[in-house]
Amino acid sequence: MENWDQWPLLEVSDGDPASVTSALRSATERQTPFAAVVALTTSEPASRGQEARARVRMLMQIRPGLRRWCRGLAFVLEGDLPEKSLRSADKLWGCPTYTTRDLAQARDWARRALAEDA
Repeated sequence: MENWDQWPLLEVSDGDPASVTSALRSATERQTPFAAVVALTTSEPASRGQEARARVRMLMQIRPGLRRWCRGLAFVLEGDLPEKSLRSADKLWGCPTYTTRDLAQARDWARRALAEDA
């Protein structure tokens, strides 16, 4: 689920990677600086093979837009997702990232990332 009500702060609460990628693509297409809070809720094992390659391709397609327009991605880990699963995410996503288990902390960090751009 996407929440655009606080734009340029986007919130994505669907753990489905395709939904997250779609929301981030839509944000980059607005061609204005933004930050996003992404709640990751799945505890399923990481995908492998063809599915994993498809996710990497999707990320590679949106990374230039993220590098240009995204001021920060705050990931909220829910359930039993290990925090180490998102280490080195800055390189992967192409913009600053922050990982927490607290939604309020994620929102605060994302707002600060936007404010630094102003």
